[in-house]
Amino acid sequence: MKLHLLENCMAGGYAQFGSIWKKGAVHDCRFRLINEKKEDVFVQSRITAYWPDGSIKWAAHTADSRAVGECAEIIPGGGGAPESRAKCTETKGGWRFCSPTLSLEIPKSGDVIFRDLKVNGRLRMKNAYLKLLLERHFHVAGLDTQIQYSGRGVLKSAVMEESGPLMWSFRLEGIHELTEIGEQKIPFILRLKLYHDTDRIDIQHTFLFDGDERTDFLKGIGIAATCPLSGETFDRHIRFGTDYGSFHEAASLMLVWDHKRPGPIYERQIRGLPLEKPCIQPCIQSCMQSYMQPYIQPYISSAEEFERLKDIAQNCPVWDHYELAQDSDMHFGIRKRTAGTDRCFLDALHGKRAPGVMAFGGSNGSILMGLKDFWQKYPSGLELQGLAADAAEAVIWIYSPSARAYDYRHYDHRAYAETCYEGFPEVGATPYGVANTNDCSIAFQDEIIPSEDDLNRFAHSVNDPPVYFGEPAYYHDLRAFGYWSLPSRQTQALAWIEEELDRAVDFYLKEVEARHWYGMYDYGDVMHTYDRFRHIWRYDIGGYAWQNTELMPTMWLWLAFLRSGRGEILKLAEAMTRHASDVDVYHLGKLKGLGTRHGVRHWGCSCKEIRIGMAGHYRFHYYLLCDRRFEDVFEDTKDADYSLLSMDPLRYVYGSGQSQLPTHARSGPDWAAMVSNWMTQWERGQDEQYLQKILTGMEDIKAAPLGLMSGPDFEYDPATGHLRYIGESATGGIHLQISLGGPQVWMELADLLGDEKWSELIAQYGRFYYLSPEEKREESRGLVGERVFLYPVMAAAMAAYGAAKLGDHGLALRTVQYLFRALLPDDCDTGFAVSTLADCGNRSVLSEIPWITTNFTSQWCLNAIMVLEFIRDAIPETLEEVRGLLADFPKEELFRTC
Repeated sequence: MKLHLLENCMAGGYAQFGSIWKKGAVHDCRFRLINEKKEDVFVQSRITAYWPDGSIKWAAHTADSRAVGECAEIIPGGGGAPESRAKCTETKGGWRFCSPTLSLEIPKSGDVIFRDLKVNGRLRMKNAYLKLLLERHFHVAGLDTQIQYSGRGVLKSAVMEESGPLMWSFRLEGIHELTEIGEQKIPFILRLKLYHDTDRIDIQHTFLFDGDERTDFLKGIGIAATCPLSGETFDRHIRFGTDYGSFHEAASLMLVWDHKRPGPIYERQIRGLPLEKPCIQPCIQSCMQSYMQPYIQPYISSAEEFERLKDIAQNCPVWDHYELAQDSDMHFGIRKRTAGTDRCFLDALHGKRAPGVMAFGGSNGSILMGLKDFWQKYPSGLELQGLAADAAEAVIWIYSPSARAYDYRHYDHRAYAETCYEGFPEVGATPYGVANTNDCSIAFQDEIIPSEDDLNRFAHSVNDPPVYFGEPAYYHDLRAFGYWSLPSRQTQALAWIEEELDRAVDFYLKEVEARHWYGMYDYGDVMHTYDRFRHIWRYDIGGYAWQNTELMPTMWLWLAFLRSGRGEILKLAEAMTRHASDVDVYHLGKLKGLGTRHGVRHWGCSCKEIRIGMAGHYRFHYYLLCDRRFEDVFEDTKDADYSLLSMDPLRYVYGSGQSQLPTHARSGPDWAAMVSNWMTQWERGQDEQYLQKILTGMEDIKAAPLGLMSGPDFEYDPATGHLRYIGESATGGIHLQISLGGPQVWMELADLLGDEKWSELIAQYGRFYYLSPEEKREESRGLVGERVFLYPVMAAAMAAYGAAKLGDHGLALRTVQYLFRALLPDDCDTGFAVSTLADCGNRSVLSEIPWITTNFTSQWCLNAIMVLEFIRDAIPETLEEVRGLLADFPKEELFRTC
């Protein structure tokens, strides 16, 4: 399998990437990685999915991107594992990791996540730990009161997930302990990655909310470390990444009114060069070539001059405490103060978007720390307290305490199901069990402070780590993730479709920025429906606000990336997947495994359903980018069907006490989502109990009077996986059966199992959907009654599958008609055309698509991508021929205005 480095990524540091293999071709998890120079590159591999015959389907690989370069090839059947330069020894209390440059201890219990970190034998971090600030709100005697409590993460379990030879991964789980009030709140999952030949540490931090939203407000959460520093205060430095260049200062600035000051000390200090005599010559040797010549001789050449410099420093302000806070996606501020809490901060700098990196150090070297998606997931922060002390506390704030405490409450005490497209009459909003995941990195240097270029390179490696991807045709040929097409512009009509697919995704890429869809709990999601009168998205109108995976924008974006290889689409798909899997899904409590339907708040709607947490949204990310956080998500959702015992999705339709089985499920979206979870669990670990659940449900559907078209409401038993047919009733509309990932799951399942009968049911479903109402009633012997088959474009992929399998040219043409008519309600070909308005929506020039909904965009694009795979030949060559095909086609069935 050939791989290449994606655009805007830099080869530097370790990369993780996935590979897919033909069924039956690979059975051994040993691989060779060969770079473009034909050199073997050490690679660490593990299996992430199996084919039904036990052969390897997906594998995850770790390699040093500096050795991999721009292009490489991964080949099955490699030799033995490379000899590692690192060693990790398990002890009773944890693990001791030692590499040629880095050593540290990782405990299995206690309130630190690692301790005694040494680089080249020198202690650089005494310990690292997790911090929590919780703000409690009280209403007493007519007064509103807030009290802030601090907590520290305490480990409950620790396991080593990977054990080299290139990378070691540890999974630490625990909860924050608020000792002041004797409570434990906010569970966490932490992953540490260590490497055999570098001193870099990568940390993934996940926290879950388990508080009472009425009283518990998040004031701050982050990762902290105690870092010994040495040297005089004039050789203690700090540097923050900023919009342009960096902000750099020393604890004691040598810009003083003193004619006895030796030499141009201040200029040298601001260049990041040491002033202390023992450090002068080594630094001169390592500094940039352009700076070497003027400083061949030390400025402080005598003990007398050095003592004079120390005396000057003792009479200068000592800036001990620095903070950078990103309080919105459009502003950050840096402030500082001298030691102590009884004095003010000074504003040092204001900017727009910080890259989320800082470095600090002294005579014993420097430390670099960075947080990915820093400004995108505001309010975030970086803090250093104790720059002038023997040890400093450095904090990566995932949620900055400089911001207002986060309020998890709902926006009202009542629901608006009748007017605002919310779910059920009850409110049902609860944040209990939602999560948030963030990635950060730590690195070390010998210099007292990294150069601006070094810090910028570090920032790039944190925010845009190396990503290796295969050719789209390779994934397509192996049907990775089912059926989808490669782009083709061979005819005018095909070129028009591809143009519209590009315009759609480009519009959303720009909307994220234009509408400021950023924030810790919002970044990655997009909104549901546009308001063409207010010229904003309907952020405040119930089910029209945040999308929360409704109608599969996740799958649309991933397929758009797979067929194009565009890095900017990957970034959007990755952010949406991370957001949806954490924030839109419950990971604790009675709703575990379920997710929340679209709404004003991500956890606000009373509809809690399996479909939001289905693995089909997230397995792209896991198999392509190999992020083990999704293993947690898959574990959280694999048994989500048991949550239906307390959260029946059809409870308002069938009530209680009327069923033979304990709850209900629609064949789509509920059962289809369960199948996605079970299929992923089965292929990941060959767990036959989940395969059996799939087969049980399939047989029940095959036995129903209309096959896959039956129901789609069924009774359901989580213990057995059985579906019980209860007649023809489509709660919520028949379109929900096929617009929420069902077709994609069913088609991939048919191929995975080689089940011809199931494939036939899919084809017949697609054919049946496009029959006239009279034909439907006749063919079903009246069973479907007056059921309305809404939004035919949502069935286009199913119909195209049916047309291809059944060889039905008439069905193919009708599918093409529905696909084009949905986006061309008139005789124009504007499609996803953007309109511009002057001085509107708080913009000098506002770009908008007045009719846009993410529901329509996701479904049209997803169906178009699949239709092209099945019946590309049925599409007319010219747009004139398309218009002719649509001449007598009804316009009232268009979907885009819905």
